[in-house]
Amino acid sequence: MKLVVRVDCLYAPLTGIGHFTHNLLSEMIDSEEFESVYGVGDVGLIEPPALRNLLQRGAAPPTQDTQPAVASGRRVELYQHVRQWVRLLPFSRRVRGFLRGCLMRLSQKKINGAIYWEPSYTLLPIQCRAVTTVYDLSHLRFPEFHPAERVKLLQDELASSIAQAEHVVTISEFSKTEILDCFDVPADKVSIVYPAVDKSFRIYSDTEQQAIRETYSLPAQFIMSLATVEPRKNVTGLLKAFMRLPETLRDQFPLVLVGKNGWKNKETYALLKRIPEHQLIQLGYVPQVDLPVILGCATIMAYPSFYEGFGMPILESMACGVPVLTSNVSAMPEVGGQATLLINPFEIESISEGLQQLLQAPQLRAQLREQGLARAASYTWQQSSQQLASILKQAGTL
Repeated sequence: MKLVVRVDCLYAPLTGIGHFTHNLLSEMIDSEEFESVYGVGDVGLIEPPALRNLLQRGAAPPTQDTQPAVASGRRVELYQHVRQWVRLLPFSRRVRGFLRGCLMRLSQKKINGAIYWEPSYTLLPIQCRAVTTVYDLSHLRFPEFHPAERVKLLQDELASSIAQAEHVVTISEFSKTEILDCFDVPADKVSIVYPAVDKSFRIYSDTEQQAIRETYSLPAQFIMSLATVEPRKNVTGLLKAFMRLPETLRDQFPLVLVGKNGWKNKETYALLKRIPEHQLIQLGYVPQVDLPVILGCATIMAYPSFYEGFGMPILESMACGVPVLTSNVSAMPEVGGQATLLINPFEIESISEGLQQLLQAPQLRAQLREQGLARAASYTWQQSSQQLASILKQAGTL
């Protein structure tokens, strides 16, 4: 059986969906379950050798050296030229989707009989049996947390993609329940494939940690936040909670913010200006190669998100031996189990009390560290890829 996968999410910088797709596809590309694995992206169909290269080199957009294996050079050149001005349009997502569909129809013959795995919600117009992936329904529960264009796209297209798909993959029991509540879909059509952690998220030696501390001027102890600066991640709530801590604690455990700039964050950046410089370090987006070591240096991870379909920073922190403070809502208790300290993300006092409790209790931190390491080890990409391959194979033979 042939497999075709949309791979736009594999182009750097990788998001959570990109990491999920990259890790599962890296496992499945050599699976005996599939005779060949194709990608589909902005330049049309990506042949198996070019897809393997894309996975190995860390995902940069296709260039001239990959054109022969991807598509005709003329087609790639034309599409890349068109894409430059299409991105400027307010409806660019729809236009890009239409153009991708046109390119795919030119390559349809090669993938006839394949199973199509869509790793990002809405299906392309590919004439194959399909399995789509729905991570969460935050666009329905909290539409104010997203750009209006994304909300409208999902509202317009997600229901039809779920109905059209042979099967739906999601990433937690919580998200499965959400899908069953919001869409007319039988329970046996929805399966869970849990994310896992990359091997780079591990315990680092004192020497490795010291090197990264010097590179990024990190203190000996700190609270870490790993999140895009956007409303859903509740960075604003974390800042307000941090400012409620006793000054001695804020001096002893500065707050380190890691994550790219998002949207609707004016209040967040206004709050940042009120925190003394010695109590706050803003790293912004950091290279993936450095992120696990920075995380491993943290005293605790604070992740008081309002809503998550899973919550990868929770699992990554536990794998690095870092105690986690996170929310008692959506999928976050499911991911952390008893290995995290749970707070109410909608109450600043709850976040602040949780921070203070964890910072002032070394024994509690040590307990959560050991429990977290054991829990993180139970999630593996190999196991998850086998589950996904089985789902895809079954959907392709229905």
